[in-house]
Amino acid sequence: PFTQGHQTGVYDSPVPGTLLKYWKHQRTGDEFVFDLQADPAEHRNLAAELPAPQLQALRRAVLDQAAGLVQ
Repeated sequence: PFTQGHQTGVYDSPVPGTLLKYWKHQRTGDEFVFDLQADPAEHRNLAAELPAPQLQALRRAVLDQAAGLVQ
């Protein structure tokens, strides 16, 4: 998990060979998901393309971090 300014996020590796970076801008609510293996420069936001359960799991990880449940 990470926090940088108004951005809070997590890294996830749901399948071998992928590394997803999810972050949410706390002021605007905008969400971003990038596959750092395929797109290390973070040009293609995959948030709208992820299956809903996967996106919800990433959201939950950020909420847990904000609540202090994850170190």
